[in-house]
Amino acid sequence: MKSDLIHVLIVDDDCEDAQLTAIALRSIGPPFYKTKHVFTLQSAFEVLAAERFDVVLLDLRLPGTRGLETLTQFRQYNTEIPVVVLTGLDDERVALQSLESDAQDYLNKNDVNSRSLSRAIRYSIQRENSLEEIRRLLSRVRENEEVLKRRNDRLKQLYDTAHTFVDNVSHEFRTPLTVIKEYVSLVADGTMGSVNSEQQRFLNIAEDRADDLNTMVDDMLDVSKLESGLLGMCRQTHSVRDIVDRVVPSLNRKSSVKEIDLKIEVSPELPVVYCDGEKIERVLINLAVNAMKFTSSGGHVVISAYEQGDDVVVAVSDTGPGIMQECLQTIFERFQQVGSDLRQSTKGFGLGLNIAKELVELNFGRISVESELNKGSTFSFTIPQADPINITERYLTYLKHSKTDFLSIVVATIDPALSSSDAADANIFLSYLVRGNDLTFRVDDYRWLLLLPEPSTETLDFVDRAQSELETVNRNRPRGPLPAVQFTRDRSWSDLAQHKTEILHRVREQLHCQELAYV
Repeated sequence: MKSDLIHVLIVDDDCEDAQLTAIALRSIGPPFYKTKHVFTLQSAFEVLAAERFDVVLLDLRLPGTRGLETLTQFRQYNTEIPVVVLTGLDDERVALQSLESDAQDYLNKNDVNSRSLSRAIRYSIQRENSLEEIRRLLSRVRENEEVLKRRNDRLKQLYDTAHTFVDNVSHEFRTPLTVIKEYVSLVADGTMGSVNSEQQRFLNIAEDRADDLNTMVDDMLDVSKLESGLLGMCRQTHSVRDIVDRVVPSLNRKSSVKEIDLKIEVSPELPVVYCDGEKIERVLINLAVNAMKFTSSGGHVVISAYEQGDDVVVAVSDTGPGIMQECLQTIFERFQQVGSDLRQSTKGFGLGLNIAKELVELNFGRISVESELNKGSTFSFTIPQADPINITERYLTYLKHSKTDFLSIVVATIDPALSSSDAADANIFLSYLVRGNDLTFRVDDYRWLLLLPEPSTETLDFVDRAQSELETVNRNRPRGPLPAVQFTRDRSWSDLAQHKTEILHRVREQLHCQELAYV
């Protein structure tokens, strides 16, 4: 369309009306209008096939058609050219239906004048041009969406392949590692004959290096599970001293090999904490091994713990070279390694501190580091005390940071007449069942409170999965089936920030303010 000439096709069986319309258009400008008149739809189709027009003025009463049928038939032939409907009917319903049927505008012949015609035609062309641009952009969006989908599918395939590879390699490492450790242990213990002190030292080094490799395998598996969201969490009440005692033997062996003094300053009187004990052991091992890695022979590594507010703080301090201040901001990022003049054999994958941070946060704690060059470093992390309401508050904060805004409470129960061993087995099953983002309180021996970060409609999926897993376990359980677990949906919320008080109140009601047992 040239800016100074608009081509208009008038489709009207009333010759007089068509002439009046043409005269009205010719009397104005710029822009100027060139008109052509036909009497029927068929004639319009023939003309449109041979010539180009910028807009069509269409009467709804034509030979062989009436009302909106006229517009419908026209649009079946041509969907792109702007259409302004002209009719002698003063009916708002017809006007609305015309616009819904893809007309750009609607004019009553009794109200037509040069100004209204010009405005309707120009706006119709502008709207059609805008719609055409939208259609073009949508087409490009769909094309780009398809390209992105193919690329995402490819990336997902590569991602899954990489994870499968890591998992397979990790498991393939695990078997020979276990054999190596067992045979080294047999020789070191004197089972295969006496060993002298020098041989014992070499065997200890071999076992220590096997432990390092085992830690690397654990790190790879943890990263794979964290990335895929498959890392399970079995949060329970624990004594911090018990957690530390379980990792001390392997740490003692490493400190002995490196000739480092390892001190444990953890009181058994500390409050009971709430965490996944195995994951906190992994954190302690990673931090302590990292401390020993950068501490020279004759140095000290201290594991301590103390109460602070609603937490117990666990700290690992060393007398190593310290860390530069500019490195402290990135030290917990994946694949970050702090430079050191120590021998290259101390290097790892740069995963340990990042995994420690993620495991601490999954247990609703925080991790931090303080360091001074040439004096050493202290890595500290918090573990929440076993207060269900405080834990639930931290859980809601964790969900907020995870951009999750749904929560459902499900109550799980078993028959109170069952034995304590059956109840313990049911607890193990539920601990296995929950995912990393789920929260479970054991109210008593026969009742559990499950907090699931999902809307009520999806809790049925959880229950179905639970029943399916129960059937699978029972098919392969030598000691007979596990006790039946009954799941009951309690409450569900969206917008957790708005309903925080209500959620905490409901959790308190369900727990009856009883002491927390297992989670």
